[in-house]
Amino acid sequence: MKKEVKYKDWVFEVEFSRTKEIYSLLETGSPESCGCNECLNFSQNRDKIYPKEIKELFCELGIDYKKESEIYHQVRLENGLHYYGGWFHFKGKIKNGKDCKIEL
Repeated sequence: MKKEVKYKDWVFEVEFSRTKEIYSLLETGSPESCGCNECLNFSQNRDKIYPKEIKELFCELGIDYKKESEIYHQVRLENGLHYYGGWFHFKGKIKNGKDCKIEL
């Protein structure tokens, strides 16, 4: 069963049950699988990293935000914070919207 999810300028068509099922089969996200210091730093701070509205979007899409498909460390900033990139997958498609890159 497909459902439509709207977020800002985007409209997603998602197979919610299938996406949720796939995430339920994963034991961990990529930071835990990697285990390097940068990835472990990310996983220890994950709950503070994702804003509430992004966690809510992931929930609507069937995505477990604690199971990233890929996370990578880009740079440590002068202020001591770290800049990461990464992505998640979902079963479905982006029906319309602008650039799909979201900077947090």
